[in-house]
Amino acid sequence: MLTKKLLLLLITGLFSTHGYAQTHYQTHAAIYQAVKTYIAGNIDSSSDYDISIAPLDSRLQLPECSEHLQAFKPGEQPLQAGRLSIGVRCGTASKWFIFTSVTLKIYANVWVLTQPLRRGQILMRRHLVRERRDTAHLRQGYIKRLELLENKQAKRNLTAGTVLNTGLVTEPVLIKRGERIIIRAADSAFDIRMQGLALMNGIKGQSINVKNISSGRTVTAKVIKSGLVSVTY
Repeated sequence: MLTKKLLLLLITGLFSTHGYAQTHYQTHAAIYQAVKTYIAGNIDSSSDYDISIAPLDSRLQLPECSEHLQAFKPGEQPLQAGRLSIGVRCGTASKWFIFTSVTLKIYANVWVLTQPLRRGQILMRRHLVRERRDTAHLRQGYIKRLELLENKQAKRNLTAGTVLNTGLVTEPVLIKRGERIIIRAADSAFDIRMQGLALMNGIKGQSINVKNISSGRTVTAKVIKSGLVSVTY
């Protein structure tokens, strides 16, 4: 009778859930969250962005980490829109690390042409509209501030729908070669204006050669606005 009781206790102990140590595995959700937290902490807080993480293999079983998971990015380059490889590691005794595949989309409100423009045509507000675009597709750059575009000149023919960048526009030519202009010489003591002739084209702020019609002298002057340049003595 005693032998049967001992055998029963032994069998019960072998099959009891308390008779062996259970292995706990790291949840995939915690790994994904570590990646999201890392990206949020390493990107401009004002950025408009979306994160898409490729699912891990459902069969992957990693020992549960007893500390917070640490996410990292290989290399020293800052986060950029596109496909990224973000690592996650456990620094405890059960050391392990894994890489996740992430697609980071960063959006910006950029200025886009509503109609075609010819080379040399001046950009007006009516030519422009703001659109939310994925910056990963804007490798040539983009412009977010209207004042950097309005009243600028198209460098080449542009089609409707073009996302504008600094390489597509320039300051308009305010002074044209051979044009009659006013040469202004002024300081705190005097303000003199003379008739002149532009010897080259010029945009605002540019220094160009002009000829004083009265004296025949050639001087260098700064373009102030259409038809007006300034010299300093």
